[in-house]
Formats: sequence, structure tokens, C-alpha cells
Amino acid sequence: MRYRSVWFGRMSFVLVFGMFAAAALALIAGSAGSDDGPPIVFLLFWLAALAWNASWWLFRLAMELRIEDSVLLATAPLRSRRIELSAVTVIRPMKLTSNVAVIEIAGERPVLTLVTKGFRDFTGGIARRRPDLPIRFGWQANTTERMPGRSKTDDC
Repeated sequence: MRYRSVWFGRMSFVLVFGMFAAAALALIAGSAGSDDGPPIVFLLFWLAALAWNASWWLFRLAMELRIEDSVLLATAPLRSRRIELSAVTVIRPMKLTSNVAVIEIAGERPVLTLVTKGFRDFTGGIARRRPDLPIRFGWQANTTERMPGRSKTDDC
């Protein structure tokens, strides 16, 4: 079973952040070469925002989740993880943003994914393998399931 939280490919995120990195280099060159460039405070803010967003969107947020036998495969644009389903302790919404699901893993950082239509079906596949696993959905996940459109879950 497979769940995809975005309709476009993972490499789209790499390309977008590549463009932001190129803009950062242009800002650095503009600041270093003359007084006409952006203020240093703006440049530092841009670099900090770029680093923060790149870490989340390229490494932390899984764009695709897959269940193969008793293993959860989580794939972000620049990171993949293999997790035994027995190591999953809970699936819950993120505290401040319920459109992000948190899959807690014993002794490891959690897997994060965006909640779109089909996430409930995907977690149902996990629940069939792990009926003891606590699974909670936020209000945005519940709303998303009622919206029109295709599910992002398919059988593989």
C-alpha cells in the first residue's frame, strides 16, 4: 500500500530549493560587491529561512509512505527511512498544525507527513497489521477526507 502526500514529484522540491539557493548566492554576491545590495540583516534572515525550510521540506517531511510486509518506508526528497511497524508507537496530528501527521517511532525521530485525502485509508492498512496501535486524526484530516477529489492512497 502506498500514500503520496503531494501530487508532484519529490524532485520538484529539490529544484525549488535549488532556485532559492541560487537566489541566496546572488544576494551574497550583491552584498559583498557593493553598497547597493540588500542589507546584511535581510541576507541573514534569508539564509536562516532557507536553511530552516530546506531541512523540513527536503529531509523531515515524507512525501511518500509505503507499507511492505511489516516495514514502513518513508521517503522525503533527500532522505529515506525503513521502519519496522512494530517500532511505531502512535500516529497523531502535530500539536499546532493538524494537517501534519506525526508517526512516532520508539527511540527515533518521528516521521512527519502532510495529511491529504487517503491518509485515513493508509493508516487503516497499518491498523490491520497493528490493531493495538493508537491512531488519531486532527480536524484537518477529517475535513480532507470529506472533500472531493482522488485519494492519494493506492495498492502496490
